Amino acid sequence: MIEILQQFHDYLPQTHNGGIDGQLFSGDQLTIEPPVNMISSVANFYTPKDRLEGINLQLGDWHAAVKLISLSKTIKIITNYSCQ
Repeated sequence: MIEILQQFHDYLPQTHNGGIDGQLFSGDQLTIEPPVNMISSVANFYTPKDRLEGINLQLGDWHAAVKLISLSKTIKIITNYSCQ
């Protein structure tokens, strides 16, 4: 996994001052968890390239968020109804 992330890191765009222009990588929980753990394991390395800076991971599980919101609305409706 670390080799894959290092390969992705080679393709990140560079800024004018030699920095790294971070990019967003999104996926579901099973896709994002291993890279998050790998990036955490190299967080204390010396260079930004070694720390894999610029690879920004985001949980993109839209369906779970929608279910959570609808469930919270249902609980609120039930709570409001039972309090009357």
